[in-house]
Amino acid sequence: MAPAVDLQLLVDQIIVLGRKIEDLEVIEGRYLSMLQTQTADGISIFSTTLIVPTVRDSLSLTRLEICNTAMEHCRLINNLRLVDEHLATVHNLGVWNTMLKRQDQLLLEESAYLADQGAFKEGNLPNLQNTRILIEKVREFLERDPTVSF
Repeated sequence: MAPAVDLQLLVDQIIVLGRKIEDLEVIEGRYLSMLQTQTADGISIFSTTLIVPTVRDSLSLTRLEICNTAMEHCRLINNLRLVDEHLATVHNLGVWNTMLKRQDQLLLEESAYLADQGAFKEGNLPNLQNTRILIEKVREFLERDPTVSF
């Protein structure tokens, strides 16, 4: 194959993974909205209620799939970066930004779980553990991008 064909194939694979992540983010948003409550000021806060465990589990699984897909996207981006730095940055920026926002959201959720008391705290230990696993996966993704520093 000619190098231009290989480059186009690589870009096409990156685009497919980016779209898959976007689709998963829509699902993530639906689950997350079911776990948020509104304050009197209209601010959304994460609820640690124990009454919707299947939604919480589905949210974790969806986020895990996003993280795994993002890592594959990152691998392809780094391959593209070897050939065309600018093109790699263009195709990575959207995914990188949403992963950064995801990290912020996960850190808020971790804080909410840590603030729980009594039965809520005990009941949410698996959710806290899942959240921490996801935080590490997101951080791993963010650290693999050589153009961005913390």
